[in-house]
Amino acid sequence: MIFYLILFGIVLLLSASSILIKKKFHVLLFWPIVFVLFLVAAFRCAGVDHDYDNYLEYYNTIVQNKYDWVLLEPAYYVISKISYFFLDNSYLVFIIYAFLGLTIKSQAIKETSNFIFLSLLLYFCNYFFLHEMTQIRVGVASGIFLYSIKYIEERNIKKFGLCILFATTFHYTSVIGIPFYFLNPKKLNVKIYYTAIIISIIMVFLQVSTIDLLFKLGGSLPIFQKLNMYKTLIDNGDVNKINFFNIFSISSLLFNSLFLWKAAYLETKNKYFILFLKISCFGFLASSVFFDFPVLSFRISEYLGVVNICLFPMLFYFLKEKYVSTTLIVMYVILVFVINIYYAKYMLPYKMI
Repeated sequence: MIFYLILFGIVLLLSASSILIKKKFHVLLFWPIVFVLFLVAAFRCAGVDHDYDNYLEYYNTIVQNKYDWVLLEPAYYVISKISYFFLDNSYLVFIIYAFLGLTIKSQAIKETSNFIFLSLLLYFCNYFFLHEMTQIRVGVASGIFLYSIKYIEERNIKKFGLCILFATTFHYTSVIGIPFYFLNPKKLNVKIYYTAIIISIIMVFLQVSTIDLLFKLGGSLPIFQKLNMYKTLIDNGDVNKINFFNIFSISSLLFNSLFLWKAAYLETKNKYFILFLKISCFGFLASSVFFDFPVLSFRISEYLGVVNICLFPMLFYFLKEKYVSTTLIVMYVILVFVINIYYAKYMLPYKMI
């Protein structure tokens, strides 16, 4: 695991170096960091992450013309065919997904975050390992969703719709992004969001199962058939339940509560702040409302939580002593890194192809 510590040190050092140069030259540091991360993700070999073998199996299924449109999205089919045509192996699949996931997220950070290096550092310690190194399909899809948020603020439904359509070709989860176009990017009813958060926490404590209610109301619909199979596995103890009171849920609750408290001030700092906060709150609500159904709780909250890459660094504005704010954010980032690498063990020892 020394490799990941060294990589973290490189990203942290280069990010910290940004304070020594003028802002207009930040791009000279930003994109080299992204390029280093691209090399790491694109040229890893099997056995580094937990999903690599699954993607190899999907690739082999596609080249053998046994493709399942329900199991896999069109983008994976097309990219696998491209890789097979040019290299006669799967290497190009991981290279293309790493390139798309990293460049799209990085461009979104560059255009919407007030603190691009804090955002990049937060991204590296969490979503880089979770997405670009593991869940590569979701990685590209969530990046496109993050990039599309600027079109919500611009009220450009055509470009937003194209982004969601494109994202859906990488992962079907992206359809959940459609309703967010109808969020008001200029106004925020703080009381409604506080109330929703409080109610969702009470539901967790009282063990009120939203999924059971949904099954009672629409259990006969086709979409519930697959969910019902998953529910059976949970009820039988074949799938581990998520501990709601983990560092990510608690930090999301704490940070979103703070952002709601200071919303009137923070919305003057970033025109995307209200959208980021609303979507982040919905991500938290998904994790709490579906606490007893991991496939929905984790998938939705993780997908929507990508906005936290740009939102959480705005904690910088909470203290007058900016070096203290920065230090606290970096300490949180280090904690996330340690949990992901040494506790959750998203990564295994690194090897390059």
